Amino acid sequence: MIDLITEELLTRRIPARYGGQVIPDRPGYYAIFVTCSGDLPGWLRCAIDQSGLLYLGIARKSLETRLFRQELRHKSPATFFRGLGATLGYRPPVGSLCGKSNQKNYKFSPENTAAIITWIDANLEISWVVSDMPEHKVEKAMIRKLAPPMNTAHNQKALPQLSQLRVECREIACRGSQASRNGSQE
Repeated sequence: MIDLITEELLTRRIPARYGGQVIPDRPGYYAIFVTCSGDLPGWLRCAIDQSGLLYLGIARKSLETRLFRQELRHKSPATFFRGLGATLGYRPPVGSLCGKSNQKNYKFSPENTAAIITWIDANLEISWVVSDMPEHKVEKAMIRKLAPPMNTAHNQKALPQLSQLRVECREIACRGSQASRNGSQE
């Protein structure tokens, strides 16, 4: 089963910019590929194989919501979008997570979010496989087998540079959180 899903994900792709028109509102698995990696840092370009695979994911409820709205448009928290934005050199607004209960789900400014979406539309392709009951163990097995460079969990080839960028972005977005709690200012 894993091999069939993997094969379908790797062979049936469309430009990301068309995703909102065709991605089904059904559960399943998805993959994100880069077609032109020139804007990405060298450490990431070196980790991308000939398929261009960047990221694999699972949508427990809706591929349209998880893949398109979250991962490609950042309408709500999405690991891939945040990681991609960071690798492209964008950073969240300083202190933007101050007072928020979740201190990990940073966002970029509206202008930077728009620039990242423009880059996605010009450089990424996507694929998906509908599955009525997608399983995390299948997602994990595919990540272990294919080692997509933007996946950090379950990936034996996880890139430390990506993890460092995510930490840097969280630190920027949380700046001032400690001061706010103490009643002092930075």
